[in-house]
Amino acid sequence: MNILHCLESLSASSGGPSRTVTALCEALAKEPGLKISLCSQVMAGETPVTQTANSPVIRRLVPADTGIWRRFGLPLSRLAAQIIAQEKPALVHDHGLWTPPHHAISRLCRRHNIPLALHPRGMLEPWALSWHAWRKKIAWNAYVKRDLHQVALFMATAEQEVASIRRLGFRQPIACIPNGVFLPDAAEVRRLGYLREKAGDEQRTALFLGRIHQIKGLFNLLDAWTSARPTGWRLILAGPDEGGHGREVAAKICVHHLENQIRLVDEVRGADKARLFAEADLFILPSFSENFGVAVAEALSYGVPVITTTGTPWRALGKYGCGWWIEPTVSALTDSLRQAFAMSAEGLRQMGERGRPLAANYDWRTITRQTTAAYHWLLSGGAKPDWIFVD
Repeated sequence: MNILHCLESLSASSGGPSRTVTALCEALAKEPGLKISLCSQVMAGETPVTQTANSPVIRRLVPADTGIWRRFGLPLSRLAAQIIAQEKPALVHDHGLWTPPHHAISRLCRRHNIPLALHPRGMLEPWALSWHAWRKKIAWNAYVKRDLHQVALFMATAEQEVASIRRLGFRQPIACIPNGVFLPDAAEVRRLGYLREKAGDEQRTALFLGRIHQIKGLFNLLDAWTSARPTGWRLILAGPDEGGHGREVAAKICVHHLENQIRLVDEVRGADKARLFAEADLFILPSFSENFGVAVAEALSYGVPVITTTGTPWRALGKYGCGWWIEPTVSALTDSLRQAFAMSAEGLRQMGERGRPLAANYDWRTITRQTTAAYHWLLSGGAKPDWIFVD
């Protein structure tokens, strides 16, 4: 079964999908009977997310030399057209929405009578729809609505996203399969924790890790941190700047005179990222909207308690007793921060440990089995998997 995955950008600085789609393709390519191709485009000077050595994924990257070219998706559209015409994949699995390359991929599937599976990646959530709403209204009426009605199978990462798709009136089947997480080795987590204890750092650390973008609610976090004014705590904001929002965040840090408590750092990967999670006492994702929030699962896998919002699908934090699931407001964030700051280091550690079983639900092996079953059900029929919604 030849499956073609399409993603607008594989740049390491373009957010979670570049990593989760890469990981999904690598996991799927190891399944018997699946041939996985991944096509995308990369701007000059950007570094694409790497794949493992000897990866079975057939990866096609095309350079997009200017922002305008990538924005209009001409390189990716041409590459996808060539692959689809020559190889006639059994299914095209597209990741994303709104921009011209996704429209081009939809048209190509229609022209060649190939089923289209679509991962909206949170782009149909209410907050996302309100962001640059006038542009999206034009695109919706021009081509997006028609493209969405053509989708054979929607792929959602949480039931919250399933509900958002249904609210817009689309009745096609929806596979609800979360993103996966590479669970850290327990021995490595203990080693990093030991190194921290040996260093004797008594200051506690709150961590945000993600894109520095308006959707992440960082202004709310800074206002809440200012209100809570914790003693003996620092906050690290780690991630790639998007659209210059990093400058705005840095300016707000200065306005609140928080330079001694809050540090902005660039995107971290690999061992540096693992060290940040291992050193954190608290993880905070104050987003207005997330279709999943991979960093939450990553934090839980390191035994770090989490504060996040109802704009994310992490209601289970309360069930497992490993964090706070709050409204995306300054007051709610301030209250939860004060509760966390009032806890002892051991209390926070125990809370984080309760999150490890929750993180284990997002092992890539489970995600791969569910995605493969969804492909087979769509293309070959048979018994419907429980995680596919048809009503």
